Amino acid sequence: MRSLWSRVATAAVLSAACAAGGVLAAGPAQAALPDPVGTFTATSDPGDSVGGGGTYAESTAAGAVFSYGRTYYSGDGTAAGVRVGITPAGASQAWQLAFIAPAGQDLVPGTYSGAVDYPYGSTSPGLNVQRVGYYYCPELTGSFTVLEVVYGTDNYVRAFRATFEQHCDGDPTGPALRGEVRFDNPPQPPPLVLGATIRPDGAVDTATGQATVTGTVTCNQPADLQVSGTITQVVRRSTVTGNWFLLVDCTPGAAVPWTVTVTPQGSVGFKPGGADVRTLTHGNDPVTGAAVQVIRSRVVELAP
Repeated sequence: MRSLWSRVATAAVLSAACAAGGVLAAGPAQAALPDPVGTFTATSDPGDSVGGGGTYAESTAAGAVFSYGRTYYSGDGTAAGVRVGITPAGASQAWQLAFIAPAGQDLVPGTYSGAVDYPYGSTSPGLNVQRVGYYYCPELTGSFTVLEVVYGTDNYVRAFRATFEQHCDGDPTGPALRGEVRFDNPPQPPPLVLGATIRPDGAVDTATGQATVTGTVTCNQPADLQVSGTITQVVRRSTVTGNWFLLVDCTPGAAVPWTVTVTPQGSVGFKPGGADVRTLTHGNDPVTGAAVQVIRSRVVELAP
């Protein structure tokens, strides 16, 4: 539901910032964010290049898709503002909106006057409302008022509401695009929590020297996990090592088992006896995209 913003709006923001030596960057990648409930209205004066003199009203109730995220100053990771993407139902044209606080500040309720098209580290707030594929607004000036903003952790925005007025061509008295955007999200789900185990007993094929080890993963919400690991064993004063990588579809409610057969590196195979096994279980929070990982290690007895 948010791929449009990820592919189009974020790319436009970053491309513009790079072209102008900007300092804005998108927030962490988002995955499976809850669908917001949103509305967007805009009125364009005759001669306004973005709205073309039209009137617009979009909502999730009418089938529009809303995407959102945080925006950060890339130099120090300071939070800067909120970005919103809107795709009307059955239409390819999309709206992209960004509301940016002055450098070194986070976006909070209040009126931001003297806004420009992304501050690029200046003391001015940043504003940008545009339609994909339509005329860009050069030398943007304007103002916006944040009526409500409620943040969660990482990239989550619980609620946002803002009004705006923007002018193009550096003329603060010229044709304007005025409007309001609002979205609300459900309460943020708890963060992803992972668990992992390695079974103490394994197996070894004395003919091939391959070792088989097993374990489990647990999660408090569905997640696609990566389980990588290493087996190390000393055989006749030689260190034998083997690595592996698995994909595990984790669902809550029970431990999900995994099994892997590892081929040793080099010409010496694994033997019956103890071996050091180390695993790294990695996943991304399905709401915020934040990385979560669990490291486990133990001695596993390899039996023929």
